Amino acid sequence: MMERIRMGHVATAAGLVGLATLVLLLPGCERSPGGAPREPVHPEMSVERGYVEGELLVRFREPAQAGALAALEAAPGARIVHSYESLPGLRVIRLPRGADMEQALAAYQRDPRVLYAGRNAIYSIDSTPRTPGDPLFGGLWGMNNTGQDGGSAGADIGAPQAWGLTTGSSEVVLALIDSGMDYTHPDLAANVWWNPGEIPGNGRDDDANGYVDDVHGINAITGTGDPLDDGNHGTHVAGILGAAGDNGLGVTGVNWNVKLIACKFLDKTGNGAESDALKCMDYLWRLKTRAQHPVHIVATNNSWSCRSQSCNSDPMRQAIQKHLGAGMLFVAAAGNVNANIDVAESWPAKHQLPNMLVVAATDRKDARWNLSSYGRHTVHLGAPGVDILSTVPGNAYQSFNGTSMAAPHVTGVAGLLATQDPTRDWKAIRNLLLAGGRAIPGLSGVTLTGRRLRAWGPEGSGALNCEGQSVTQRMKPVVSAGRIATVVGFPISLAVLNIRCAEPAGAVSVDVSGSAETTLPLGDEGEAEDLAAGDGIYSGRFTPTTPGTYTLTFPGGESIAVDVFNHYGPARQQPSTYEVMTEANTHVVGASDETTSILSTPFPIRFAGMTPGFSTLYVNSNGYITFAPVPSASGNTPLPSTFFPSALLPLWQNLEVPGVEPSGLYHETLGTSPHRKFVIEWRDVAISPIFPTQPLKFQVVFFEDSSDIAFNYANVFYGDEEFPELDNGASATVGIQLLPTVVQQYSYLEPKLNNGTSLLFRTLASSNVLEVTAPVLTTSSPKEGTPVTLQASFSTPNASDGPWTVEWNCQHQGGVFVAESEQSHPEPGPVTQSCHYSAQGTYTVALRVTSRSGEHSEVQSTTFDVADVSPRILSFTATPQSGAESLEVRFTVEATTGAANGQVDAVVDYQWDFDGDGTFDTVTTAPQAQHLYDDNPATGSTFRAKVRVRDPDSATDAVLPVTVTNAPPVITPITSQKAVCGTEYTLQLSASDPGRDTLSFALNQSPSGMTITPTGLIRWTPNLSQNQCGWWQKSQSHDVKVDVSDGDGATTRAEFKVQAFKPASSF
Repeated sequence: MMERIRMGHVATAAGLVGLATLVLLLPGCERSPGGAPREPVHPEMSVERGYVEGELLVRFREPAQAGALAALEAAPGARIVHSYESLPGLRVIRLPRGADMEQALAAYQRDPRVLYAGRNAIYSIDSTPRTPGDPLFGGLWGMNNTGQDGGSAGADIGAPQAWGLTTGSSEVVLALIDSGMDYTHPDLAANVWWNPGEIPGNGRDDDANGYVDDVHGINAITGTGDPLDDGNHGTHVAGILGAAGDNGLGVTGVNWNVKLIACKFLDKTGNGAESDALKCMDYLWRLKTRAQHPVHIVATNNSWSCRSQSCNSDPMRQAIQKHLGAGMLFVAAAGNVNANIDVAESWPAKHQLPNMLVVAATDRKDARWNLSSYGRHTVHLGAPGVDILSTVPGNAYQSFNGTSMAAPHVTGVAGLLATQDPTRDWKAIRNLLLAGGRAIPGLSGVTLTGRRLRAWGPEGSGALNCEGQSVTQRMKPVVSAGRIATVVGFPISLAVLNIRCAEPAGAVSVDVSGSAETTLPLGDEGEAEDLAAGDGIYSGRFTPTTPGTYTLTFPGGESIAVDVFNHYGPARQQPSTYEVMTEANTHVVGASDETTSILSTPFPIRFAGMTPGFSTLYVNSNGYITFAPVPSASGNTPLPSTFFPSALLPLWQNLEVPGVEPSGLYHETLGTSPHRKFVIEWRDVAISPIFPTQPLKFQVVFFEDSSDIAFNYANVFYGDEEFPELDNGASATVGIQLLPTVVQQYSYLEPKLNNGTSLLFRTLASSNVLEVTAPVLTTSSPKEGTPVTLQASFSTPNASDGPWTVEWNCQHQGGVFVAESEQSHPEPGPVTQSCHYSAQGTYTVALRVTSRSGEHSEVQSTTFDVADVSPRILSFTATPQSGAESLEVRFTVEATTGAANGQVDAVVDYQWDFDGDGTFDTVTTAPQAQHLYDDNPATGSTFRAKVRVRDPDSATDAVLPVTVTNAPPVITPITSQKAVCGTEYTLQLSASDPGRDTLSFALNQSPSGMTITPTGLIRWTPNLSQNQCGWWQKSQSHDVKVDVSDGDGATTRAEFKVQAFKPASSF
């Protein structure tokens, strides 16, 4: 699932602009914290291929390392190279060289221990050719447009007036997930964030977050703490966000004062792997939520995109949701391909989460830039994005074009709003950005609000001075043509943005008319469809119970039509009903490898009960039929598939249809009206590129008098002894896809088919519709290791269709529902389920109810957070706890898991900070440690020793005072000394200190003329004239007292005598 995400800028200087890398050249950045060489960066990142060769993103049901290691059996030789704290169980898996990625991916997708498996996608800058021009051309028109260079006066964000209210604050932090940032640029340096938990340049991971010296952010590509930009894109974005204002240099950002964090995941060519983008998301979430030195990140700027459906990634969506829970906005560029992303692919912009803002680009005349992507329901607003002058590496400035430049204008104003009122949460900031925009014709009907960003506007019409500005617009369903389809019992999500300045503007409803009439109230309580309470997005769902055509009318009068069809029940396997074709059958000319043949039908095909039905079929050589033209798809996937909206798939895999009769693709109409059958047959086809021993032969049969569909199999046994995995459909996908979210899958990579059998698909009677409520938590404050109980209920008009099977999945990942457990209920009513989680994280619990007749309900789900439980410290002791230096102390801690069941989140290690300086001195796996205090504290006499007890995802600290008193110096004993009158006498005193303090010697009492150095050298020449010497054969005795001090207040005194003699020659 690796596709490109492009960043969205065009430069006006010659050359290509790539995403730059922020790399802080600090010690230890090129090696792992343990000193071992780092794991190589992604083995082969091919933009053309769209994914990292040899790597997969896999999320295991059991987040613990042991469970993940066990699941590696699905791909022998694979290794885990990264995990994510905010997304438990998600791992980057590196396959052994030469491994078949497709087989490994399929193995993981089949493995019951795996929740999600996909390719490691490549994200990219949205870049277009640079145009030549003066790097200072145009000035900062996006901030203040006076009509310069042919612009329209006022087509700007109103920055000067906004700066009259606030110019930003160093307390507000904005993060750019990009190619890095040149944090040495003179116009950025003052606003670069410094990690308060990190000591620059010491080569250590001081804040224990896995990155050494992450002073200004990280480089997710190399796994180091240096996000230096090796291109220019990230630095350009940084300058728009927060180049220092009023400093006499270059440009000013939207924020004159702010702090900028950089996370580099895009290389200098502008491409980056999804796994590295997720590392950035994880890193910033951890900074925002950490216990010590939490970082006030208001928003992240994401000027990159991916234009493939395979980039619609569950891990990325969940990571954005984690940012929502942490209170961070996610601002994204819409893309630079002039595409309607309501329909076209552009990720992550299309995730439609409440904390997201997607931005289009406007020019200096307030027109939408001709390359800016758009979307009436997916793109929120526009902002200046053409000829935008900003910083680039090397103390330089350039002008770029693109939605990459528009997005940071929005992120920047979010920073101003947070400064203006620090109590504003992400909801208030998002709503002010939307409500405070200026309506312009260029964005009308192509963005949600039809507005261009405006920080300040006259008469209360801007974000920072908003008064009475409102927005009421439909967000869901995302329908461009005014029409949508669903099946009975499957809901359509409804959402309306209804805000007035920062606040929700009140409840709204949707009127239903047509086959049934009712009014659907929409709610903003953060339940079921509504993802965030009180954010001004009112949500609900329309679940039709009978087929027909309905009209949904939204606030403001906008209407959409809904076509509702019957669902197909599970396939019924039955003895062969293989249709024998006559000589009148038609050979389809041109059918071969990777071909689609267009067939006109003899009667309308009533697919899913649709009336009047389809008159044209698109038959693909790879074993499937669609009702509209789609590109040929040889690589089969589970259903639902993104390759087609609706399809019949009797044997979808890489097939080759022979072009020589009697083999090939055939069709024939059998029977008489109104009970005719239309038969399409794949005859003697091969599974490419293996030449068959027994070629495959199968049919699809349509019925004039019903919506039934039959798959008939004459031969599905391939018969190649070297490839038994090709027999009986084991390499194929079999089933029906009604809609992109509604499927009836019979098998995927399973040998469930047999020669001489048939599968019959029949629509379900609407009287059997099952209504199921979304599960609701009955456990307050879920915690890891503690059972979580949920309750739901179901009902049905057909009370005789029991018993009913209730299937549950406690870790649902979206897409195809996979049951983890099931219950049998004899009658409709309430149902309960208990789920167990061994790690913190965001989880989705889903259930589905199936009747005795085989009708499935819609899958209902609820998402909630399971909180971490930290270890419990029972005791922390020191033996001894006090004494004089040098003091050897043995520490013991008794701790256990904080989980209720005592079996998860086991303690993994103990970190010890013996002197309380904030740096851990050692780590042990045993609950004991020993330390020698060879000196008392510099001030006072007490150390605050700390132990940190860690489990796999959290920690608990305990502090214990240890008193170490100062010990006085010890002086080497001095014997009685002799000196000769008139001759210099010297004596070197020596002393030691238990705390190894620096000692100082001083004379307390001594004869005249005696001196001592601070290091203890005594010098003295006895003087006869001063009567310091004795007479004939007698000496003069002198008392000497020396004080030795350790600088910590302790002094030891030495006392001795010096006998001074008169030399014999003096008599």
